[in-house]
Formats: sequence, structure tokens, C-alpha cells
Amino acid sequence: MKRILLLWLVGLSVLLAISGCDKDDRSTGANKGTVFDAVTLDPVPLAVVQAGDALSMTDADGAYLLGYLPEGEYVLKATKVGYTDYTGTITVVAGQVAVQDIYLIPGGVVATVQGVVYDSVALTPVESAVVSIPPVSDVTVADGAYLLTGPSVPLGSVTIAAAAAGYQVYSALITTQAGVTVHHDIYLTPAAGPASFSPASAATGFTPLNTDTAE
Repeated sequence: MKRILLLWLVGLSVLLAISGCDKDDRSTGANKGTVFDAVTLDPVPLAVVQAGDALSMTDADGAYLLGYLPEGEYVLKATKVGYTDYTGTITVVAGQVAVQDIYLIPGGVVATVQGVVYDSVALTPVESAVVSIPPVSDVTVADGAYLLTGPSVPLGSVTIAAAAAGYQVYSALITTQAGVTVHHDIYLTPAAGPASFSPASAATGFTPLNTDTAE
């Protein structure tokens, strides 16, 4: 009888230990993905990826894995010599593996958007129009031309806005890419009545940071 009881207690302790291990495993999550070159779309090996205290170096296929992350939101960072540092956010759920691919922009490679701002009725260039993809902005000169370029130009689907005295505020969605110049002409509609123009409040989130014409 004592032997049976002893065996039962040993079996129970083993089950509790196993249960405890499973619970610990389920209390954390993981994040994995692949690091790509944003221009060539080739995998980037030997990039360092970090979230919280977890670090990973990508393999020959650009793959990384960050494991045993407590549940919550993390700042995801990736670095590699010759590329602009990447920063993003991820949400880790206990017991799950989040997937987040990363696109690193080669150093010196930026997105560019350029074009001309016209009067939509007269089809003449509009001078002193403020064109912006926050946080980058430019002001047109006599020929209506603008240029938005540099590492601060966001990538992907972005909103471009434009405003000038006597015209309705303009906004549109465009897609920017690293190393690619997008040509986007803008046609401003004359305001129906007297227009009050304030560049800082012409559109939501449209605050010019640089009123010098880009070169």
C-alpha cells in the first residue's frame, strides 16, 4: 500500500513539473521574419535584429528568430553596416510566433518625389505653393516645380498635400520606394471665394519644416 502511494506521489510530482514547464513556455512568445534589401529585395545576412533584451543575427537567407519574449509590445530594431538603421514595433502574444519581415534601405539610397504644381483651370504653374509629405516639405518657385527627397521621406503609401493662397487644399495618396523617383504633378483648384491661407494649418498634419526650395 505504501509503495502504491509512493508511486502515485512520484507520478503526481512529475505531472506537476511537466505542467509547470508548459505553463512557462506558454507565458512567452516569439518573433521571426526575414531581413531584405529594400532596393534589390535580396535577403540580408548577418544583420542584427533586436527586440527588448533578445538579439538575433540573420542567417544566409536573411532569416531571424527572437524567442522567449514576454507578452507585450516591443520596439523592433535591425542594423547592418551599409544600411540605414530600421526601427519598428511588434506585438508579442504568449504562445504565438509573430512574423515581421524587415526591409533595410541601403545607405545613401532615398525616396524622391518631384513634379510641378499647376492651376487646374488656367494650367499655369503656381508659385509659392507649399508641398509636403510630412515631415518633408518644399515651396514652389516661379515654374511651379517642387522636390521632396532625403532619408526623412517615408516609404510606402503616403499622403502628399499642397496648398497655396487662393486655392483649395490638395491631398492625394502616392506610393514611394527607396531609390525610386516618383513624378507627381499637382493641380490646385481655385477657391470659390476669398481664401485665407496658413501653410501650417492647410491640412491635417501638414506643417512645413523647410520653406527653402530643395536643390
